[in-house]
Amino acid sequence: MPKRVLRRPGVKTRRLTKQRKPAELKILAENLKTLESKMQDNMRILEERLSGTISRMELESRISDLRSRIYESIPRLEADLRSVEAKISRTVQKSELEQRLEEINKRLDLILTEIEALKGRVRDLEIPNI
Repeated sequence: MPKRVLRRPGVKTRRLTKQRKPAELKILAENLKTLESKMQDNMRILEERLSGTISRMELESRISDLRSRIYESIPRLEADLRSVEAKISRTVQKSELEQRLEEINKRLDLILTEIEALKGRVRDLEIPNI
């Protein structure tokens, strides 16, 4: 007959754990081994994923490098912009000059036709030598 444990108020009693059977221990040991191997696999996967990422220090270093490159390239880009602006202004002036040249050529053509017409009138007014 099992012993009865008298319970006193405010005092905790410990129960003795039952002895487990050897088969249960084997099952628990196998479960523990599978859990341990899964944990190791997950740790490997986690390490692989983390190896692809960069640290905060490395990220800040890369950002700093990029900023310095950008700041260094600004004067060169401004010079390139000024050069392109100059080329564009020359191109605009060139097209304006070409238009003016065409207008001048038209005027010259008109003047030449007038001169030819005047030469014809002068010939008509000349008295032939007899």
